[in-house]
Amino acid sequence: MILSYIIFGSSSGHLDALLRGLVLGRLGKCGHPETVAEAQKRFAAHCTGESVLPADLRTAVYSTVLKAGDQTTLEAVLKLLRDADLHEERVRLMRCMGSVSKPELINQVLNFSLSVSDSILILRNDTFQRMAAKTPLTYRQIPLGI
Repeated sequence: MILSYIIFGSSSGHLDALLRGLVLGRLGKCGHPETVAEAQKRFAAHCTGESVLPADLRTAVYSTVLKAGDQTTLEAVLKLLRDADLHEERVRLMRCMGSVSKPELINQVLNFSLSVSDSILILRNDTFQRMAAKTPLTYRQIPLGI
């Protein structure tokens, strides 16, 4: 019932926009098929430049596609991260990278967080420590490969 009210559409106000992002993010995290499919469609359009994701949906969409995604999805997010002009967008993308669920992707994200090859080192420390803390597989099953 709430999905029909909140569905990926335009909101009528600030509180609706906040609610929409929160509900869609939770539905995506739980793997709701319709939400995942719509997030993947919107993410693909955003990556190709066909359309721009509204700011209130970006965290929900990025997290959903990364949780359900594969290597190609992670590479697309890394490209968005490298191309992002705004500090806020970079932080948003890095926080969402903690949503990956496949062990090999978790390992890749952690290794990326420790690399020194990119110009976003200042952001990494705090952001990736929080990301690692919310990923339950990180310390139990994944060798860090360092």
